[in-house]
Amino acid sequence: MTKAGEYNKSATLLDLLAAAQTQAYVYISNSSSSSFGINPIQAQIGGGFLPLQEVSSSVRPAGLVASGIGTGHVLSTLSNSNIVQIIQVAVEQTILKTIPVGMNPVEVVVDPNNTDHHWTMNNGNASGIDSILCSSEANPNVSSISVVHDDPDPVIIAYIHASICLGKGAHKVAFQTVSPFLALVTNQSDNTVSVIDDDSNSPTFLGSPGINPPDTNGAILRTITVGTSPLNIAYSSFMNLFYVYNTGAGTISVIDPNGNAGTGALLGSSLTVGSGYTVMKTDVTGRYLILSGTDITTSGSLAYGILRVLDLADPTGATFGFIRVPKAGFSDFQQSPDGKRLFVASAVSGTSTQIASINSNAFYIFESSYLLNPNLVRTATVGLSDQPYRTFSINAMGGSVKNLFVPNFSDGTVTIIDGMSYNPLTTVLVNGNPTYTTIFQPGGADALGGMGGMGGMSGM
Repeated sequence: MTKAGEYNKSATLLDLLAAAQTQAYVYISNSSSSSFGINPIQAQIGGGFLPLQEVSSSVRPAGLVASGIGTGHVLSTLSNSNIVQIIQVAVEQTILKTIPVGMNPVEVVVDPNNTDHHWTMNNGNASGIDSILCSSEANPNVSSISVVHDDPDPVIIAYIHASICLGKGAHKVAFQTVSPFLALVTNQSDNTVSVIDDDSNSPTFLGSPGINPPDTNGAILRTITVGTSPLNIAYSSFMNLFYVYNTGAGTISVIDPNGNAGTGALLGSSLTVGSGYTVMKTDVTGRYLILSGTDITTSGSLAYGILRVLDLADPTGATFGFIRVPKAGFSDFQQSPDGKRLFVASAVSGTSTQIASINSNAFYIFESSYLLNPNLVRTATVGLSDQPYRTFSINAMGGSVKNLFVPNFSDGTVTIIDGMSYNPLTTVLVNGNPTYTTIFQPGGADALGGMGGMGGMSGM
């Protein structure tokens, strides 16, 4: 072989090796009748997708979130065991540590103000009560949140920074990203919102100075009564206001974080938007509030996917866009980093007749440059899911969408969609019932998903 031939052969080999390098790791929580675990998929620089060894769990994993602390961790809640497990990000995944939290931890959320903090929503029992952390409180009939501090130290790994008893679950949280840096947590069974100091420079930060074991008392700055059954909550950086969707009333309560000397106050009358919405977030600019859900009241035999978009610059709520798509149910949504596309996952709800009308293997792509009139530009075919909630993750690079990962609960698969053409690239078999997703990018932080994303928290 000539020197030129040897050089070309070596260059080809190097190209192949480079193409097989990791661009991102995708994690999918999974369960079946006999086993539970988390399925990792390696997204390769060259465009390939390689399923990796499952991380087995003793019980069903629920929430997932990737953390860039240290060499990378994934935090997963195990609801039936009341713990959070910390997983090392690598080709060979390892469970580094398990941490006890409150009763029935479900969602786990990265704090944008303190990115080494991960808030776990301990939703409690069927009555919304956490008998693990809150039984000794003056009012024991409440549930809690736990703040897990993810540590780069390979010995410490992670610990509980604070656990806070608030109202009855279920809970969602949203964070103010400017001073006074409040965190607001909804208490669905109490019809209230708890206000917590999330300013790391404040003497009342999380109610305590980071002691361990945590202090469950004194962290609540104020409790605000809102509408019936509040769950979804979002913070608008554009308006510097919080928005709470009261699922039982079909209204939105607006909270001014600067009211009551920086401890939060209701602002004006609630906005009427109607029922049927399950997910609420702000768009990437913070100006628009987006709600998605399913209309099962218009027709007894047909379900409609619905989107409502409020222009928050109009405090009356009168400036809005509304879309209804027949034979559909809408669930979690996320916007592309540039704001030009809105991706919406399908879900099912309603009577058996209405559910039968829903195309549950659809994934919707809207043009969203003008959000008050989003235009459905594509419906991609994914796998089936018979669940009332469905989420997905966006893998982005340089502000552009590279791939979307959609778990298909009923098929035991994950559909991977191209971020340019929106065509399905491949379907990865993971078996069981894949549910939640998160993405870790080595050396990057452009991945969006699976428990929320954008400007607020999703509903489940």
